[in-house]
Formats: sequence, C-alpha cells, structure tokens
Amino acid sequence: MPVDRRLVSLTSEDGQVHDALFEIDERAARGRERATGRRTAIVHIHGIMGNFLVGTLRFYPSPLARAGFPVLVLETRMANVGQLFGQAIFEEAIRDVEAAVRWLRAHDYDTIILSGYSSGATLATRFAATHHVPDLRGLVCLGNPWGLPQS
Repeated sequence: MPVDRRLVSLTSEDGQVHDALFEIDERAARGRERATGRRTAIVHIHGIMGNFLVGTLRFYPSPLARAGFPVLVLETRMANVGQLFGQAIFEEAIRDVEAAVRWLRAHDYDTIILSGYSSGATLATRFAATHHVPDLRGLVCLGNPWGLPQS
C-alpha cells in the first residue's frame, strides 16, 4: 500500500495561512497504534531555504510513514525568505508550529514528535523548550545550527 499524501492548510493564531503535506500509511499507523496504544505523529519543519521540493522535505517523510509514523511536513513563514529576514520572523514562525500541533491534536494524535532540518531544527528545539507540550514524545534535529543567536 503506498503512502497517502494530503495537502492541508493550517492557520496560525495571527491569521497566517500555510500549506502542509500530511504523509500517512494508514495500515502501518494502525499497526503502530495497536502495538503502542498511542497515535503518534511527526511535525517536520524545513530550513530557511525549504519547501516541499527540496532536501529532507522531499525524501524524509515516506519511510517514516511506512514505519507507522504519519508526518505533517510544515511550510512556515520562513520558507525562502528567512535569509532576508532571519531572526526577525523566527518567533512568528513558532506560531506556525503551534498550528501544526493543533491540527494533529484535532485529528486525534495523542503524542507528537517534533523534527526539523537546519533552521527548522532550531525552530523545533525552541518550540520544545518554550512550550508546554505534555504529549511531546521526542525531538529529532537534522543539522541543527546550535550556534545561531539565542538558539
């Protein structure tokens, strides 16, 4: 059974609308839920130059979905403009992560794993450190630039 891909729109609390790609293997997800008793999903966040067509956003989600971990690949307001605005939009981009977590909770996922690539990893780390997320199960950082200011 192939991985199902669904384009969804997420609205952050300040009204910004962003696309996200939800990748799921229904059979694998049901099997993992039976084995663990939890419905776990991953939020994956791109880096500054990220979008659905490059890097980890393109190749990372499908193997995870086939392993029973649905992945919500999140576009944020950092996409392709982060180099111009950098830290100025970082705190606002956290609202996009909040919207992704809300969407997964609304779809009955009871545990969340945050994942990110490059500055997306920094964003995931900041979100995990500054938000009370009782259902946070893990943090996956790929190329986390630990030296960014205040990261």
